[in-house]
Amino acid sequence: MGCLGRALRRLITRLLPLLMIAYLFVEPFWLSEDRRTLFYTNLPPAFDGMRVAFVTDIHVGPFFSQERLAKLVARIDAWHPDIILLGGDYATDSDSAVAFFAAQPGFSAPMGVYAVPGNHDRVLPEANLLRLLRAMREAGVTPLCNAVEVLRADGQSIYLAGIDDYAVGHPDIVGVAVASRADVFTIFVMHNPDGIPEALAARDINGNQGWANLILCGHTHGGQVTIFGQRALSDINRATGERFRTGWKWEGGADILVSNGVGTTLLPIRFFARPQIHFLTLRRAQ
Repeated sequence: MGCLGRALRRLITRLLPLLMIAYLFVEPFWLSEDRRTLFYTNLPPAFDGMRVAFVTDIHVGPFFSQERLAKLVARIDAWHPDIILLGGDYATDSDSAVAFFAAQPGFSAPMGVYAVPGNHDRVLPEANLLRLLRAMREAGVTPLCNAVEVLRADGQSIYLAGIDDYAVGHPDIVGVAVASRADVFTIFVMHNPDGIPEALAARDINGNQGWANLILCGHTHGGQVTIFGQRALSDINRATGERFRTGWKWEGGADILVSNGVGTTLLPIRFFARPQIHFLTLRRAQ
């Protein structure tokens, strides 16, 4: 038994590195769903129970096929969201991002589909931004590029804000904050969480902080390859580092989500940073 035990240990020792390498290529296909209910005192009654689907960093291209995109759209549709929010990085560069929307990806929801640009969508030439925004609109998607949209229901309203990519675009967090009011429920979408500290410090039209109730971001891929989920091997967020690498935070009166996203970049691998889509139900708190 001693010889058998030693042989088994040697086998496991040899197989473990191979299994870990194989897992790197399996995890990108192991899509998880983050389902949660969030409560807000300033959510109008007309929006009580609103279902929000958030998906980011799809990166359609060599490592994410159109077939996988179709399955992703079907999975989101099956939840019957009231609104779909897209967090940027739709393909590999600005030309392919335009092509992503020109191909009509198929996202639809009763209250609309809204999208912000990501850093991959803002690769030069700069003129492609106008092409991208036009392709979004032609696909039935409303761009949120330094813009605030008002969503109305039964005479009540909430704000939906979004900015250009924080790293390589022309983001205007101050502008969207000033176009908002802290007493009106606001969802703020931006691709890069490096902008979170600026968003928390910004003030609304009346000079109040706390203008954003729910902040949704992506970009980091959760680190994509991590040390067993504890920290990223690469510093994707140069400004905020591990602070806003992944998951939910509660700061400055806001619920903050940094999503692991769906696709991958550079290599089709993930390690303890599973891809995610988010299904959020908003409820009015008493």
